[in-house]
Amino acid sequence: MYDCQNDSCRDFAYDAGHTAPTQSTLKGTLAASAAHTDHLATLEQLSQFAHQRGYPLRRQEHLLELADVTLPDALVINARFGSALVISCDLRCHPPARFA
Repeated sequence: MYDCQNDSCRDFAYDAGHTAPTQSTLKGTLAASAAHTDHLATLEQLSQFAHQRGYPLRRQEHLLELADVTLPDALVINARFGSALVISCDLRCHPPARFA
């Protein structure tokens, strides 16, 4: 796993005693911003996409924040809107995996 805060790679361990989930349990906050005013329409399209998926969102002038985004949807959002928007996403697993 890459640790971007410390610029290093680390192995991590998962307690095998727990049943592995069938779907990704990674969820978190996704922020998207329009780098240029030409891309505000794309930001609105992302807002509609998020609304259709039922994500809570907060909109500021050139910034859109989505809460509780799943990993699969974060990947779809990045593929679909990443060419026009600057996208940042912080996903976490609860309970978190223990580092070895």
